[in-house]
Amino acid sequence: EDESDFRSPTKKSEEILMYRLQHGLICRECAVKETDNVLRSEDEDGKKTINEYVRERKIGSGSYGKVVLYRSRVDGKHYAIKAFHKSHLSKQRVAPSETAMTDVHREVLIMKVLSHPNIVNLVEVIDDPTTDDFFM
Repeated sequence: EDESDFRSPTKKSEEILMYRLQHGLICRECAVKETDNVLRSEDEDGKKTINEYVRERKIGSGSYGKVVLYRSRVDGKHYAIKAFHKSHLSKQRVAPSETAMTDVHREVLIMKVLSHPNIVNLVEVIDDPTTDDFFM
């Protein structure tokens, strides 16, 4: 058997992305911003904030987390932010050797290269190592 058969799907995804990057096969106009600190507070109206983003309303939820509509104080645009708890994702098994966190990391890797008019564009990933929060 080929040694690649024993690598995790996440590792295979990373290798495919690196190959695509090295060979000019990624078509995004701008890179995904990666932020490693979370500042949670409230604005002057009492609305919850995450870094530059002000909470508007919840849009939906899934098995891993929830999606909330936020407005940026920097550019005034609206953004759908997926919010996860890393501890919950790390405990949730989706395969014998994989957790839900593995799935989320794979989604981020894929979204970093996608650029399509019918697919939501990933703008920023916020992952503060000192908190349980993960946002995309």
